[in-house]
Amino acid sequence: MTAAPSQITILIPDPDEMMFVTGDNEANIDRLEREFSVKIVSRGAELRISGDAQAVARVGDLVGAMRTLSGRDQSLRKPALERLIGDAKEAPVVAPAEMRDIVATTVRGKRIAPQSENQRRYIEAIRKYDLVFAKGPAGTGKCIATDSLVLTDRGVLAIGSLGVGLEPDEADSIGLTVHGLDGKEPAALVYCGGETDTLRITTRFGYTIETTPEHPLLVRTPEGALEWRRADELSVGDAVALQRGQRMFGERTQVDFFYDRKSPQDHSRRLAIGHLDEQLAYFIGILTGDGSLTARNRIGLSSTEPEVIAAFKNTAHRFNLNVFLNYNQRFDGRDQPDRVIASSQLYQLLGYLGVPATTAPHKYVPSSILAAPEAIVRAFLRGLYDTDGSIERNNVVSLTLTSERLIREVQILLLNLGIVASKGLKRGRYRGRPHMSHRLVIAGEEVERFFDRVGFGVSRKCSLVRPRARNANVDLVPFVGPQLIAAIRSTTLTHELHGRFGDYRGGRRRPTYAKLGELVAILESRQADPVLLAPLQEVLKRQLLYLQVVSIVPGRAPVYDLTVPGSHTFVANGFINHNSYLAVAMGVAALRDRKVSRLILTRPAVEAGYDALYELMPPERFARAQERGEIEVAPLAFMRGRTLNEAFIILDEAQNTTPQQMKMFLTRLGFGSQAVVTGDVTQIDLAGDRSGMVLAREILDGVEGIAMVDFDDRDVVRHELVARIVRAYDRFEKGGAQK
Repeated sequence: MTAAPSQITILIPDPDEMMFVTGDNEANIDRLEREFSVKIVSRGAELRISGDAQAVARVGDLVGAMRTLSGRDQSLRKPALERLIGDAKEAPVVAPAEMRDIVATTVRGKRIAPQSENQRRYIEAIRKYDLVFAKGPAGTGKCIATDSLVLTDRGVLAIGSLGVGLEPDEADSIGLTVHGLDGKEPAALVYCGGETDTLRITTRFGYTIETTPEHPLLVRTPEGALEWRRADELSVGDAVALQRGQRMFGERTQVDFFYDRKSPQDHSRRLAIGHLDEQLAYFIGILTGDGSLTARNRIGLSSTEPEVIAAFKNTAHRFNLNVFLNYNQRFDGRDQPDRVIASSQLYQLLGYLGVPATTAPHKYVPSSILAAPEAIVRAFLRGLYDTDGSIERNNVVSLTLTSERLIREVQILLLNLGIVASKGLKRGRYRGRPHMSHRLVIAGEEVERFFDRVGFGVSRKCSLVRPRARNANVDLVPFVGPQLIAAIRSTTLTHELHGRFGDYRGGRRRPTYAKLGELVAILESRQADPVLLAPLQEVLKRQLLYLQVVSIVPGRAPVYDLTVPGSHTFVANGFINHNSYLAVAMGVAALRDRKVSRLILTRPAVEAGYDALYELMPPERFARAQERGEIEVAPLAFMRGRTLNEAFIILDEAQNTTPQQMKMFLTRLGFGSQAVVTGDVTQIDLAGDRSGMVLAREILDGVEGIAMVDFDDRDVVRHELVARIVRAYDRFEKGGAQK
């Protein structure tokens, strides 16, 4: 029995509002009819909706929401419409009365809105007052699993190792440098979040990262824009951006090893070693591949490669130790592969260096290698590839191991060196039984990079002719068609030059970076519009690795966060992490609605980041706004001597302004301008000076036209971990004050 049809009529007397709702050529009506299986008829000031009662009610609510938005946006951009309709299909539409809370819409259509009472007061204060002070904790929004490898100046380290000793809900300052989207920058804090729900994101070539659902990753959209997307908003097929070739490694080589004698009768001479060098790193590499430390005080190796055996013996002789042949009956009449060094001192030294005394399926990269300089890491990898690596007949370099963790860590080390390797499974039989191992494959131009930066030390493998480079579909840039078309339309090309762009501008083929460089050079030579060329030049400058998401699997894991005050980004497992702000969204909205003619972002000491702006507007639009002087990002010192008229100005990290800097900033406000001052007074880094933000709040309290808004842990809504951290710090500081 089918439900009785229903019909409603909505009166929209304003022609502009009706045009906004129906869309150009009634495109929005066509979309709603397809998505909700209803019939919509537009006649004059009436919009008649008929069909299934539930669908009709849902579309009616949706039209109401669209009408409310019409007064805030000039048009319904496609991503915003996608989000609005997608939300309506899954859950009730936000009531029109609540739509006022929406501050702005991201490039993907996600609505930015206050999510606590204090945040609503903050937004209302910005709408009402010309000057707003906002004091409170900053939420980080970056949560990744404990085994995620982060690029730091201390090495390629698991994020969990940076928070050793921290209990759940605890945080600590951390003095290290990480690699963000735009290069190296200092990190301020590390947080331990305990165990929580996660999503494991896997891309083409097997790169993975495990994150909390709120964690944003950088993606390239079909429109050719870079945007930040939460893990729980990713879909299979999305093009995620990874960084590669940063070559950021540690510096630690010092070895402070002291032999622990087990009895007074132990008179063996101490091993003399002060630093981890390439010889010892290569030795560790061959042990990680074909070695064994499972028998106490015994260092074993199973190999028939002459160079590997020689390296094993040379290390033994370096420490005045002997190598014994361990006879294996299975190799009777052939070269015996098994050799042993018996030494409690060398065994303890290897343990000190982090070499695992485990079976093959549980091996990993030793901690001393992860913290070492690039030359040491390359020597270790060379030893590993000399034992478990090979060159196959299909012209690829492969590495086969039974440890998934080891293969994953090697993949990240290679990526840091600029070598892309594909991770997968290899199934076969071993001694008559089914056997599964993990495999890395390096192909095409990546093979040349491997030979240049790692290579083999075994002559049998070195003697093989280097495979001729071929396109392995690694360096492909997706979704450049729209940007190519825009740039082409700004110039004149010959018929022959048009032909070079054919498949790429239509999206039938994806160019490599080399090919894209050729196409951009043609457009530059033909004097294409520099503003339209800027997004393509930015793509070439960043050289990001774009890989499609192939799976998203829910899980659970211990998680940690880093706070990076500069760009709010850091690289882990090759992926780029990010967070953003309400004040920036308000500024973009004011600029969009032409309430101001300029948006200015500033900080006391360092240049403000672009990251939140990229989330709220496509990069090409951001570039054009900068060219026209509509958006300015500059240090606070650049504000001196200027009068800022018709501008929306955001002073971030204001807790670190001096009283003189704050007074200078506040007296820059001109006619038609509005300023928002934000800061966390628990993170003041000034030496000796009083915070200009704290003093200004005292002096200006009660002055007409100025609003003061205080945030607390209840307003840190992006991740519950940060709220718990704020509460813990508050309890600690209050307890200290009482003593």
